[in-house]
Formats: sequence, C-alpha cells, structure tokens
Amino acid sequence: RDRVTTVSMERGKGGRIASSIQRIQDGEDAGTLPVALPSIPQLTVNLATARAIGFSPGWQVLTDAILLHEEAPATGPRWSLAGVAREALSTNLDLKAADQAVRTGAQDTRINRAALLPQVQAEATGTMIREATAAKSLGQRAEREGAAQVVFSQSLYDDQNWAGYRIAQNGERVRLADRQRTRLDVVLRATTAYLNVLRSRAIARVEREDLALTRSNLDVAQLKERVAAAGLSDVYRWQAALAQSRRRVLDADARSQVAALELNSSLNRPLEEAFQAEDASIGDPALLVSDPRLLAYLGNPATFALFRDFSAREGVSASPEIQALEAQIAS
Repeated sequence: RDRVTTVSMERGKGGRIASSIQRIQDGEDAGTLPVALPSIPQLTVNLATARAIGFSPGWQVLTDAILLHEEAPATGPRWSLAGVAREALSTNLDLKAADQAVRTGAQDTRINRAALLPQVQAEATGTMIREATAAKSLGQRAEREGAAQVVFSQSLYDDQNWAGYRIAQNGERVRLADRQRTRLDVVLRATTAYLNVLRSRAIARVEREDLALTRSNLDVAQLKERVAAAGLSDVYRWQAALAQSRRRVLDADARSQVAALELNSSLNRPLEEAFQAEDASIGDPALLVSDPRLLAYLGNPATFALFRDFSAREGVSASPEIQALEAQIAS
C-alpha cells in the first residue's frame, strides 16, 4: 500500500518531493539521495566584443540578454556643469547673432551722433589756359586761376537730430538687454540639458537594474514551477512584469539619447558626438547654493523669507526684459 501511494504521488505534480520524503521515512540516508538542480538557459552578450567586431545587437537582444561590458569606453570631450555653461557662451549661434546686432546698433548710434558734431566743408576750383591754346585763340592770354573755400558749421540745437540720436541710444540699450537675455537663456538651456543627461542616464541605469532583478525573479519562479514548489501563477506574473520592465528600459534609453542630442545642439556641436558627463552635486563650487553664506538663509522659514524677498528685488532690478521695455518706452 505504501508503494502504491508513492507511485501515485510521483505521477502527480509533487511526486518528486513526495518520493524523497517516502524514501527518507523508509530509513534511507537523506545525504545519499540524488539531487537535480534544473537550470534555465540565458543568453549572454559581451558588448565589448560586439563593438570590436562592429556588431550591433537588436533591441530584443539588448533587453532579453545579460549584457557584459555594457558601458562603452569613455570618449569625446569631458563636460562639467560649469564647463557646459562656458562652452555654450562661446559657441552658441543665437548669442553670436545677438553680439552682431549690438555691433550694428553701435554703428547706427555713431551715424546719428555725427549730425550733432561740427561740420567742415572744403571746396577748391581752378582754371588753367595753356600758352599754346591761348596763341590760337585770337589774343587770349595764358593764365592760371584758382580758388579755395573752407566752411565750418556747428548746429547749436536741432530737435530732429537730437531726437534721432536719443532714439538710437535707446535702441542700443534694447539690443544690449536682448543680448543679456539671450546669454541667460543660452546658459539656462545648456545647463538644463546637461542635468537632463545626468538624470536620464541615472534613470536608465536604475531601469536596467530593475530589469535584471525581474528576470532573476522570473527564473526563480520557473524553477519553482519545474520542481513543483509553486504554480504557474508566479511565472505568468513575472513574465508580465518583465515585459513592462523591458518597455521602461527602452523608454529610458530613448530619453537618454534625446537628452544627449539636445545638449550637443545647445553647444553647437555634432549631434551624434559622444561625450563624458561629470556628476553634479549641490556642493559644486560653481553653484550659488554651495556658498555657506547662502545656506545659512535656507535653514528656517524666517531667514528664507528674507532671502526670497532679496532675490525678488534683485531679479526685478537685473531683469533684461524689464530693461528692454524701459528703453523702448523712452525711445
């Protein structure tokens, strides 16, 4: 009867475990029982070798396989937060156009100012009759005659000229304010793109780690199902989680590539150029918030209110948009 029971249990899903328990109960040493460790084959890709031979795995492989040497060797320029800001100011085409507009406006101002400066006009006339010509002209004498005139004038007051000059000056103020606004926008756009690169790369790393963990959990669930330690429900659950994790990895990689393109565009560099990005922290000496004097004002609501009011006043007084509007109103 015990043997029949054992055979019937072995035919069931939990037969292997039941058979081992029965053999131990019959007095067999548990240390001598055969042990089978089932395994699940897993594709592994060495990306360093793939890059060396010029092979690019497909998206399905990149999300299904275990990737070795995933990070490519560091190439291209090495950027920091402050370095990106300086590079943007030196290469951005919008800022170069604004600089040219300022130079053109300065020339217009000088032209309008010229009408207010002293004017000097010089004239010179002369007549010369040669001797040979005079001999053939019925007694006309050979002669030379010359005259010169220099006129100096100064406009004491001309409302139209003065108005034109002041309008040109205010126009130059507008262009200077527009250039400053462009400078601030260029720095903001470049540094924001740089921080987006760091953020998107960090998220991509986290998503890939989550993908590896989900794949490991699926392997465990499949092994448990094979040895009858669990049902198929766990397998199905982790298969669904794996599909969602793959999608998140692809989305994170796409966002990382877009962020890199935006940074290269803001720096006026080749869009596909590889670069290295240094991590940025709140303690970066290039940042205002790293100054201990400023941090002292962020510790409690009362001091923060003082800092907030000061920042608002400084922002209004230094705003290039407001300066440009005031110059346009004056013009």
